[in-house]
Amino acid sequence: MNVGIGSLRTGIFNVADVCITIGVLLLVLEMLQRSRVSVNG
Repeated sequence: MNVGIGSLRTGIFNVADVCITIGVLLLVLEMLQRSRVSVNG
């Protein structure tokens, strides 16, 4: 994919890259949420 608006363009990437990035972000958010609960709990 090459995504952009007008002359502003992103790098070329594929769907697998997007899925891996989203998965890693979700894991990080989950870890942060669990650490907050254990500190507050």
